Formats: sequence, structure tokens, C-alpha cells
Amino acid sequence: MDIPFKFKLQEKIYRPYRSNTEDEMKDYSDYFFGEEMLHVASENLIIPITENRDIILEFTSLNKDGRVYIDTLDYYQNTVCKEDEDGNMYIEESVEPIILFKNVFSNNSSSDYYPFVPGTYQIYVTCGNKKYYAYIKVNPKQITDNELTIMREEIEELIENLAHILVSNESFSKSAKATENKESISSQLLILVQNCNKIIPIVNEIKHSPRFKVINNYQLEDSYKAKVIDQETIKHRLKKKDEKNRLLVPKRSITRNLPENQILIEIIRYLQKVTRTAIQYMEQVLPHIESDINRLSGGRHARPANERIMYSKQVDSLQENQLKLKKLNNAFNSLLQSDWIKEVSGTASNAFGVHLDGRYRFLHQLSRQIKNTKKTIQLNADFSYRWKRTDKLYEMWGFIKLLKALQSPELNFKPVTGWIYNNQEFLNTWHVPLLKEGEVITLQGPENKIINLVYDKPITYDRKATKYDNPLYSSFPNNRPDARIDFYDNDMYEASFIIDFKYRPAQAIGNLRVNEYNGDWTAYKQLLHYSKLDSEFVRKSKDHVVVDKPSRNTPPITGVWVFFPNSVNNKNVREITKLEWLTKIPYSPGESSMKIETLILEALKHENLL
Repeated sequence: MDIPFKFKLQEKIYRPYRSNTEDEMKDYSDYFFGEEMLHVASENLIIPITENRDIILEFTSLNKDGRVYIDTLDYYQNTVCKEDEDGNMYIEESVEPIILFKNVFSNNSSSDYYPFVPGTYQIYVTCGNKKYYAYIKVNPKQITDNELTIMREEIEELIENLAHILVSNESFSKSAKATENKESISSQLLILVQNCNKIIPIVNEIKHSPRFKVINNYQLEDSYKAKVIDQETIKHRLKKKDEKNRLLVPKRSITRNLPENQILIEIIRYLQKVTRTAIQYMEQVLPHIESDINRLSGGRHARPANERIMYSKQVDSLQENQLKLKKLNNAFNSLLQSDWIKEVSGTASNAFGVHLDGRYRFLHQLSRQIKNTKKTIQLNADFSYRWKRTDKLYEMWGFIKLLKALQSPELNFKPVTGWIYNNQEFLNTWHVPLLKEGEVITLQGPENKIINLVYDKPITYDRKATKYDNPLYSSFPNNRPDARIDFYDNDMYEASFIIDFKYRPAQAIGNLRVNEYNGDWTAYKQLLHYSKLDSEFVRKSKDHVVVDKPSRNTPPITGVWVFFPNSVNNKNVREITKLEWLTKIPYSPGESSMKIETLILEALKHENLL
């Protein structure tokens, strides 16, 4: 096919200091195909780019009226976009290079260059009355596609689990709101139990026989080996007359990466989440009913035998339903761990195939019915921006992992205020608010120990502005760590641990020998400045008053911890590295929380804080 335009991309790849290698402007014009090939295009013809790298586009058209359309382009660099007569955003041809993305980020302004979210996007070019299609895939920079999916799911699951625990604890109060919460969960439980015998066979059948489509993938082959040719073979032969001995032939294959399977996976994950919530609810309710039975069996609270039998039957019924839901949860797990699930990527908002297949239609209708039975815990819409930047996603994921680790049985700190805790608006609406910059979550520990877990809060430069619950000040430019743990014991401030989450390879963080990491001083200098934060409140109570003249203080910073994902190209770095004041922790989505729990526990014991 003759392509009447040039479509070239250049990625900025950061290389070692003083490298003479230049970034190549690659021509992807041949990756475009006509509308007739839209559903049979080979996966080998996907244009790859990497998130958070500077992207420059060169787009010129022989017809002088070429336009580039990319899915969700309206979210991206609006200064290079125009709006067509239908309200769709496009990029017109230009003799000058076009900056699609530039890796700059400011806490004050995050709209200059909106990052391309990892995923696959359809792209098409219009020239005259013809459309030419291609696919562009944005790959995660520091983690794999699977790890990115795991990280997003873990954030949702961690937040919702924390919120469910909080709501469940509140729901045992006698308020009308608590009764409403119980009844709504009970309604969901009832729907699942009533349909359990239908759901499990359908899920098992889909596991072994999902919807699929036969597609043609084209590849060059020696002409004497070619068994099947089609229209595309003939077109290629006419276009490439010099390739007499090779033909572009179709190879049939089965794909399960269909919109209906993308929707199915979302449905199964939602139903599994509801099932787990119902199981947790019954685990909390059963002890209360059993306690009531014991209380009614003797003494002055004794009740007639028929009433005790009624309670016993209620326990038996709940236990039977609990077993059914556990089997249902296992069926969902088994489906989601099927090999063909790994083939399915992306998300779809609608798919005709869902309504054509009775199995898919049943699960779709069931999920809609359950969603309509109760208000569910929902993430605030402000979370959507964090979902667009993988570096911010990694930062939030790490912080929530810290919060979860502090609540482990070994550490046993319980959140009391901050974010969703002691937040009446959340308890009323079940809408989880965004974890905002400067958020402080206070956790109560054993033996009058308290931790303030602080998220993304600037540290003052003014020594006299410090106070008991905000004890640190900085004498250096870098003053905004991603997180910190302020530790208090018996109403006295003891120490702080500084935490940063770096979405970058280990060698870009640095160490004590600067020349070993390409001469980039920025990240290491930032961490070094954090280690020199100071305070006048060490081993002092809230009654302490900061005076004009600074005093000699015990250093408050016991260490700086920097988390980073294991590089896509090097998954073997698993060990924590300690270099004097700096601790480097390789930590990727899917890894056990035990690593964080052990890190905190050992650090607190080393400083004699536990």
C-alpha cells in the first residue's frame, strides 16, 4: 500500500554522561494500513514508545491536508492539537518537529504535558477521503505491563480493604446508618448465594471455553512454501515486485483479546471483590450470633428451646452460605489465573459480544443487579490523575503499603485520625477521598507509642515554625520527601524516618561514590539533604518552646529509605542495600508486604524504639 505521508517518532533516551550516541528519528509510515485490514493487522506492526520519555513527532503529508488522530488525544498536549468539525482533536502536518510529550512535572502545574498512559491506542491519519490506521503501544518504563496491572489492582484492593474494615467496625454501632450498611451487604450476599449454583458452572465453562476470534497474521515466507494466499498477498506482490521468491501470506491464529473478554475480566474482578466482602462480613457476624446463643442458653437470660434452635439454624445457614461463597471465590480465582487471561489487555466500555453470549450476558446482568443493591465504596474522581502517571502511582502504592505494614500483627499500630480515619464524611458517603499532599495519618501503638505517617508534605525552612506534631526543619533546598514516619513515645518526640519512592533504575539513584552512577548528582543530593533535616524536639514533649537561639540537638533522622522498582531488564536485584544513612529497597508490585514490615520492625528495634 502506498502511504501518502511520513510519520516519524523520536524518543529521548537518557544515556550515560558524555555519551555521543544520538537519538534516532524512526520512520513508522509503513506501520499504517487501510481500513480493510483493521481487524487482521499483525501485532508486529505496533508502534512502540516508552512512558515518560520525551517524544517528538515529524508528520508531513503529500496531500497537504493530513491529520493525525490518536485515542484520547484531547487529554494530551493541547497546544499542538486542533479541533475538527465533529469536536475531535487532531494534529495537523507541520514542517517543524512536534513535541508530543516532554518529561516535565511541577506540583503547581501538572497540565503542561499530560503523560501517555501505558496501554495500546488506535491511531489513524486522514489524507483526502482515505483513512490509514496503526496502533501505538506505550510501554511502562521501569516495570512490566503485568506489574503495572498488579499495582493498580493492589492500590484499589488495599484502599477498599482498609475502608471496608473501618466501615465494618463502625457498622456494629447502633446507628441507622450502620443498619443501612449491614442491610446493603446482606442484600448482596443473598443475591450471590441464590445464584451460586448458576455462577460456578458458567465461570468454569468460560475458563475452558472463552469467546475467541480467528484472525490472519501476515508474514513473509518463501514462495514455494506458501499454501494459502489472499488479496493482501497479491497487493504485496504488486508493490514489492523485486521480492520474487517471497510472499506475504496469511497465518491463521486464535485471539481471545476481545472487548467482551476485557469486560468479562472487569465483571469477574468486581464479583470477586463483592464475594470477599460478604465473606468478611459473615466472619464478623458469626461470633456475635454464637455469643448470643451462649448467653441465651442459661442464667437469667435463658430463652425457650425453640428460640435457641432458631438461632442455631441461623448459624448453620450462615456457615453453609459462607462455604458456598468460598467455593465461588475459588472459581473466580481459577478463571483469573487461566493462561488465556494473560492474552487479554486493555479495557472496553461496551462490547456487542457480551450480549450475544448467554454466559457473558448472565454475569453482566448479575453484576448490574448487585451494583444496584447498595452504595459501594468508591474512589474519589481525583484518583484518576494519579492513574495517569506511573511515577505518582508507584508513590501512592508504596505509601499505602507502608500504612498497611504498620497495621500488621508484628507492629500492631492502629490508625485513629487522618485521611479516611475519623472522617465522618467518608463514613456517610463511602467515597474514599484522595490521599492529598500533606496528609497526616496518626497511628496508636502499644505502650503509649504513636506514629504520624506523613504523605508528601513540605518541611519548613523556618526553625521557629516547628512544633511538637511538625518537628522537622530544613537548611537545604530539598525539603519535600514522599513520606516520613515521625515516632513518639510516652508523649515525647523521638525520631523520624524519611522515605522516598523513586520510579527509576537503581543506578539513577546513586550511592556514596558519585562516579558510579553516570555523574547524575540530583537524586543523591536530594536524599542527602533529607538525611540532614533537623529538629529541636528530640526527646521533648509538646510543652517545649522553640527559642530564638538554636541549641545543639540530637539528630532526628535515623535513616533515609528509598524504594525503587526492580528494573525491567534486571529482575535479580532483590536484596536491601544499606550504605551508612541510606537504605535502598528494591520493591516491585506483587512482592510480599513482609519486606516492608521487617524493614520497619528492625529499624525501630535498632533505634531502641520498640
